[in-house]
Formats: sequence, C-alpha cells, structure tokens
Amino acid sequence: PEQAKGRPADKRSDVWAFGAVLYEMLTGARAFTGDDMVDVLGAVARLDPDWTKLPATTPASIRLLVQQCLTKDRKTRLGDIAGALFILRGHRALATSPSDESIAARHPRGGRRVLLWATAAAVVGVLAGLAAAAMGGLPRSEPPVAPLVAFEVDAPVSDEGGNGPYLFAVSPDGRSLVARVRPPGAEPSDAARDLLWVRPIDRVEGTFLQGTEGATWPCWSPDGRSLAFFVGGELRMMDAGGGPQQVLAGAANGANIGRGCTWNAQGTIVFVGDPAVGPFRVPASGGSATPLALVGKPRGVLSYRYPVFLPDGEHILFHLESASADESGIYVVSIDSGEIRRIGPSSIGPRFSPPDLLLFGQDGVLMAQRFDTGRLGLVGTPVRVAGDLDTAPEQAAAGVSVSANGVLAYRPGRSGVNRVLAWIDRLGQRSGLVGPAAAYVNPRLSPDDSRLAVAREDAGADIWIVDLARATSTRLTFDAATEDTPVWSPDGQRIAFVSNRRGGVFDIYVKNANGTGDEELLFASADHKMVNDWSADGRYLVFEAQNAATKTDLWALPLAGERRAMKLLGTPFTEQAGALSPDGRWLAYMSDELGSPQVFVQAFPASGGKWQVSNTPRAAKPIWGADSKALFYDAGGRLMQVDVSATKPVAELTWGRSSSLFAGLLPLFPHNFDVTRDGSRFLVLSRDRPDRVEPIVVMLNWQAGVASQGRSGSDP
Repeated sequence: PEQAKGRPADKRSDVWAFGAVLYEMLTGARAFTGDDMVDVLGAVARLDPDWTKLPATTPASIRLLVQQCLTKDRKTRLGDIAGALFILRGHRALATSPSDESIAARHPRGGRRVLLWATAAAVVGVLAGLAAAAMGGLPRSEPPVAPLVAFEVDAPVSDEGGNGPYLFAVSPDGRSLVARVRPPGAEPSDAARDLLWVRPIDRVEGTFLQGTEGATWPCWSPDGRSLAFFVGGELRMMDAGGGPQQVLAGAANGANIGRGCTWNAQGTIVFVGDPAVGPFRVPASGGSATPLALVGKPRGVLSYRYPVFLPDGEHILFHLESASADESGIYVVSIDSGEIRRIGPSSIGPRFSPPDLLLFGQDGVLMAQRFDTGRLGLVGTPVRVAGDLDTAPEQAAAGVSVSANGVLAYRPGRSGVNRVLAWIDRLGQRSGLVGPAAAYVNPRLSPDDSRLAVAREDAGADIWIVDLARATSTRLTFDAATEDTPVWSPDGQRIAFVSNRRGGVFDIYVKNANGTGDEELLFASADHKMVNDWSADGRYLVFEAQNAATKTDLWALPLAGERRAMKLLGTPFTEQAGALSPDGRWLAYMSDELGSPQVFVQAFPASGGKWQVSNTPRAAKPIWGADSKALFYDAGGRLMQVDVSATKPVAELTWGRSSSLFAGLLPLFPHNFDVTRDGSRFLVLSRDRPDRVEPIVVMLNWQAGVASQGRSGSDP
C-alpha cells in the first residue's frame, strides 16, 4: 500500500508481499484482483482480502500470520520477515507432533492438511534464506530496479464544457496535486463557482482554496509552498494552503484566457496570458511583467501556450502554433537572449521530467524522449509512456503533469473514441444515439434533417455522411490529409469543408454530398480557415481565419464571380463561429472583446448595428433556429436559448433573457451541436458515459521503462 501511495518502501513492504503470496498459496486465489494493473493497485490501497476464502481448517496461527502481514498500516504490520519464519516453524513443529492430540484433532488427516503442511514447508525454505540475508548470513545482491507502479486518484472534473479535465498539476515533490473542482452544491453549469482544490495524493480528502473561483492553469512554486494561476483576467499568487492573494500581472485584453505558467528557483515566473500575444516574465516577489523578445521566431505565429522551465532556470519550452504545420510544435527559448529554436512536433504542450526526459503528444499518445539540456536537442528515439491521453487538439491541451522528482499524472482519454452523437430533447433527455462511439467533431444536420455530415478524427480524419433513417454511414472524403468542418449547401446537394492537403494550411473545398464528382478548391490563402455557415440564398460561405496580427477573423466568400473573400470582422479580438440567420438578415458570432467570450449579433451585410445577446459568464458557438427567432449557444458546456426579434424596416434587434436547456456539451470548435428545423431536438457531441469521471492515473518509476526502451530503440 505504501508503494501504491508513492511512499518509500522498506522491509515491511517485503512482509506485505510475502503475505500476498501466502494468501494465494492457501486459497488458490489472488488477494487483490482487478481488470487491469490500475484496478489491482487501487484494491491494494483501499480494500482488504476476502478472509472467508481461507480454508476453514486454516490454523489460527497461520490465519493470524496472513492478517498481520497484510495489514495496510505498516506501523502495526509484522515488523520483520524473521517473525514470519518463527511462526511457521513453530506451527510445523506443533502440527507434526504425535503427542499433541488436541492439535491433531483440529487438523484431521486428508488433502487439506497435507496442503497446509506443504505450504508451510515451502514457505519456510524461502523465508530461511530471506531471514538469513536480512541478518547478514548471506551475501546481498544489488537492489533490483524499482518496478513501475500506477494507481488512480479521484479528482472530480469541473467545467465540463471547458478545460476542466486538463486543469491539474502535481507538486514538485510529487506528494500533492492541485485541480480545478466544482464544490458540492454547485449547479452543473455554474462554472463561475469552480475552485482550486489541493489534495495530498495519499489521501481522499482535499482542501478548497477560497477566493479562486474560475481559476485556470495553476502552477506550483519550486518549493511547493505557493501557487500561481489565472483568474479574473489576472495572474495571481497565493499560499498552497489558502489565504490572501497577490496580483502579479494582468492578462492581455483583461480576458481570463491564460494558457500556462512556470516558476524557476531564481524567483521568475514565465506565463502566457493571451495565446496570441506570447510569453511574459514577472518576478514572483512582484514587479512589472515584460514580454520575452523572441529572436528568430517563424512567420505566421498563431498562438503560444504552456511554458515550462528547464532545470537551468534560463530556458523554457513551450508550444507554438504556426500557419505552417511544419513550423508548429515544441520550441525552446532563452528568457535572457530570446533566441528561439524548434525542438519537434507535438499535438500538446510540452512537459519536462528532470534530468533529461521531454514528454510530448502524438495522436492522443503520451511519448517521452531524452533531451540534451546542454545542446538543447532531442536524443535517441521517442518511447510510448501512456496511450489514450485526454487532449483538446485545437488548444494543444492535455491532462498530464509531472513533478520535479518524476511523479507522472495523467487523465485517460475521454474526448476521443468515447464521444457519441446523442439526440437530446429540450428537457435534456437522451432519446437515442447516432452510430457507435467514435472521435466525432463538427456535426451538421442537412437542411431537411434526413442526413448528417460529421468529421471523424479516428477514421482517416475524413468527413462522413450518415443517412439517419437507414442508420448507414458513407465516407465522403478519402484524402490522406485532414478534412473537417463540413457545412451543407441550402439545397442539401453539396458539402463545403476545409482540408490541409496543400502544404499544411487548411483551405476551403466543396464536393457533392452523394460522393460523386471531384472535390473543388474554392478558396486558398496563407491562413488556417474553418467553414462556419452557408447562407440560405446560397450566395456566401462564412468562414473564420486565423491571423498572427488580428487573432481570428470572420470572412464571407462569394460563390459567384471571382470569389474574392470579404472581411466581415477583423479586430484585435477573436471573432469566430459565424452563423447566418435563415432569413439572411443577421450574423451571430462569438467575440472576446469584453474579456470573456460572448455572443453578438450584427446586421448582414454590416450596417453599423451590433448587439450582445448572451448574458452568461461565457458564451460561444451560436446556431439559429429555422425561423430566425431563436438563437442557441454554448455557455461553458450548457446549451442556452435566447429569443430574438427584429423591427422592420429599421434593422433594430430586440432579445430576451437567455434560458438554460441542458448541460453536457463538449469543448470542441467551431460546432459541437446542431438543432432540428422544428427546434425540438438537438444532436449533441457528448460523452459515452456522462455519469463517469475519469480518475487521474499516477505513475511511479516510469522513467526506468523509458530508459530501457530508449536504449533498445523498441516501442512497447
């Protein structure tokens, strides 16, 4: 149990192991069972063996010996293996003595008595050697390499529609973790009440840190006594046990959109407040935050995320996303000189395990590779550490953390093959699923609700068409690249989508929805694009494009003539998820110009009027009802509806208060749900098991396996 909880082992741990073997010899069954190693270790840490499986003829002395060996508290466990040897020798002498009739009567002759004697004799032989070695009678061999130990820690998920599964961090000494957790009594949609929660890994209870409502991306001080985190548009610091907070710096635009911080032993914190702006540094003691002057960065940078200090305290690793896929990935930079260098590709932000292991992601798999901290480069071959890692690829986020002494924690994947397309009514009741669980993204219903277009990350990264009446699926695209964000034409005959088949940048294509004919390139540019909507009159495609200078902008692509894209919104803020009303008069979209993301509506084409129609702490992904009188949006994982109306002929918009329908939306962009024409049902990307919260898996001694595989060049 002490090893399963990450504590040092001693000779009493060997006593425990002996007890487990003795139990199995007596019962023919293992003392602790489970479907996999993690389940077994959980049973070791929490459960007792089934003592009723011990044979009724088991002598009291042997029964007591097994129980004393398998006591979870090693303070009360049998203290030395020599004690077990003494008990077994005494039992054998008594059990075989012809003069002791009372003992012989309690152990009648037969197979069970022979088995007990054989068990005792065999174990005594082993114990004699162990005891002699412990007392110096035999030469001791070199200690074996510590085995891999993995166990689960329950840390509830908060903010189901956001980054809750990824917001945890292991302390530098590996003894505690901090996570963002929803306190008891809070509503499922009440993300504003989420608090930071600190829990020792070897305990069940944790402590809520009051005053940290809505905090994101916490990081530990090197001594484990303090925490830094983002909340209310600021980078703050507080004692890990709670107490007053100190404001260290403001986030760009006042938005609570921090994307990671890291803290070195010299008292410097490097953080990313706005992923489009870049990393800043600030003294942990307080002072001015200054941007890192990055020298030699690639062109077309879209975002910076998740910095982590290397052991020298001078260099940081971080994730950079570029308009060119070949330039995206993990970078290293000197916080003094600003010199920047690409290390390699990764689908998630980097983690570093001293002294020399870099952790990164490939297709939902956690990988490790040796990293030369002197030359600042990778060495050897990458090795798989854990599969099915929970990630948000569009944010390069992942549920993984590693301590300074190598304790690794990760949350198994929920966002991949465990996604389902669920029919949900306005009361939040499921009425069925579309197809099996898979890695679905961006579902869109056809105009007549008879078919579904959806991208699948697990099936060649292609777009599929589902006939909802026949329950059959047909693959629409077959290119080796990634195709995504399908949108139907108003007549249901064609599908517009994006693909990165031309050099890594996502461009806009169109294809017949029945699969016939060739795919046509509609629009190409140097920026990544995602298709949002197709106007009801068939004249325009609305799409969003990422830009290094203006973040994400909204554009309209005319489908006739020269197809010159027109910028609809291009401010210093993020505008995305554009949705045109069916009557063609309005454009709804998400913008973070007020700090937190909110839904706005403006006339289409733009005529000067603009209205904020959401009134929740955060809002995104708007979709219109078929009558243009209702607008649905995602409020941090909860589906909301707001009724709107317009005056004629003056283009003035009025709207009511947002009403909550149900929770459970997944944080996937730009589309994670769609609505039927009559507004009675919603097709929602959801979890396969909404009632299940995946625990955090903690791994000890995982580095030894990585080292051996790295030397051999093999992959398990």
